Amino acid sequence: MVLNFGNFTVRIDAERTAQFYREHAKSTSECCECRGCQNFDKAVLKTPKAVLEFLETLGINPCKPAEACDAADEMFDDGTIYYWGFYHICGEIIECPDCWKKEAPEAEKTAELQRGTLYRPDGTEDFKFGFTDDIHLLEEGFPEPCIQLEFDMYLPCVLSGMYDEKTKLKRQK
Repeated sequence: MVLNFGNFTVRIDAERTAQFYREHAKSTSECCECRGCQNFDKAVLKTPKAVLEFLETLGINPCKPAEACDAADEMFDDGTIYYWGFYHICGEIIECPDCWKKEAPEAEKTAELQRGTLYRPDGTEDFKFGFTDDIHLLEEGFPEPCIQLEFDMYLPCVLSGMYDEKTKLKRQK
């Protein structure tokens, strides 16, 4: 199916994507025991309905990113933790700006996320997504063709005692 999200037009096979997530992919808490990953699995399910529906439309299980990273040992004063990472999707980009911009033409690994190109489901500020065909950490057997959905998100800290009051940072919105 062809879908439009902001500046992005993609062709997605949501059923093949969902089937892979059901049968093969592991959640972040199954792959890593760190507190950040344990928190991600619980907190990502508390995201706004528009975000969960967006991921569901693509066939993505929100608890099973290919990569999820958090700002280690940092929580913001609003009780959130900044996460970034990506999911894989069976599909292809039809038209869109790549969400990554190389910092220099010869740069192979150094790039920055183009924040202005990111899609915000239902205008949410804390959840931003972008598509790229620059694939990393693809699990064996993932259906092709494949594209990558990058994310930036602020999730609530739902694990008690994860951070003490001294580590809270002032969040600029």
